[in-house]
Amino acid sequence: MPSRLLLGFGRKPAPEPNSEPPAAPHQVSAPAPAAPAPAVSNTSSGAALELARELLRGIEHFVLSTPDLDAPGFLDRLRRTAAHLSPESESTELEGHRRWAADSLSAFGQLQRRYLSEREDELWRLLSLYQEHQRVDGAANQQFHENLRGIHDRLGTVVRLDDLRQVRERLESELQRANTLLDQKSKQDDERAMALAVQVQQLEAALMRARHEATRDALTGIYHRGGFEAQLEAALKSPTPLAMAMIDLDNFKGINDTLGHLVGDQILQMAVNLLTKIARPGDVLGRYGGDEFCMLAPGTPPDRLAERFDRIASQRPINFKHEDRHVSVRISFSVGVAGSVAGDTKESLIKRADEALYEVKRNGKGHARVAPSPNGRAA
Repeated sequence: MPSRLLLGFGRKPAPEPNSEPPAAPHQVSAPAPAAPAPAVSNTSSGAALELARELLRGIEHFVLSTPDLDAPGFLDRLRRTAAHLSPESESTELEGHRRWAADSLSAFGQLQRRYLSEREDELWRLLSLYQEHQRVDGAANQQFHENLRGIHDRLGTVVRLDDLRQVRERLESELQRANTLLDQKSKQDDERAMALAVQVQQLEAALMRARHEATRDALTGIYHRGGFEAQLEAALKSPTPLAMAMIDLDNFKGINDTLGHLVGDQILQMAVNLLTKIARPGDVLGRYGGDEFCMLAPGTPPDRLAERFDRIASQRPINFKHEDRHVSVRISFSVGVAGSVAGDTKESLIKRADEALYEVKRNGKGHARVAPSPNGRAA
């Protein structure tokens, strides 16, 4: 910004002393007679030039030295121009000095005014920020300022030592009250910060619960299908082998149709309780469909996982009370188990466990079967 203007009049150097005016082009005709010179005495001309030198030297006192303006270079030009002025200077040389001084002083003055205006704006912004920071309470601040104004007015009429003592005591009292207000504001700010921290913790906990619930089955509280498949995909990326079971609650459709959906919901919850009892730390239990469940057991051989289901797979009676009536049903589980192999995907492992499950359902239900590995041998 300033440097561009300075470069502008930096390209217009002040004329050097004793410079010759440009030669006129060659004329064929005789030159016209010279116009008579104005009658100006040497005394008045010398006084005018001395006045011009004094004015140029006086301008130095009004030039600001700022990082944005080339003040040293500008002042050096002024000094050299003043030094070159003399009664013996040619009129063309003086005219060149006059034009340079007029243009340069105008441009440099504009730059200084702009610089001062920008610094003034910055000062007001700082004052505004300071006032905003010092604002404790609107009414209390106003009262504090009015009290200080009253003390200021009294200082103008102080004539006795007692008056000075009273003013000092009043001023100390107001300063103490201002410090108290600032301490109260600081305490309130700390309390608000602590309250906000508690709110942030509560929101984070709520977010964690929401994320947890977003992967859970609303009826049983275990993973829903999408949540279970995400856990399965993550487990398959681990080098640890795993076993997976697809579990079907036998004859559930008939129970649901006969006793109603509310009773069916209670039976599903009881089935999950049974499955939870055979799950071990690190196992993942999910609800894959309406009456179909799944279990993931990292680090467990498939035949060992199938053995766990032997305790709950066969038929067992379940008795409970529903809406003032006793309900008694017999439930069993059909289970297909598959062990992971290198290169398994979510789909390939589920497919082998499903095939084992269908084989169980074709052969009497109520037990577990291990799927053969892809190479044809038992997993």
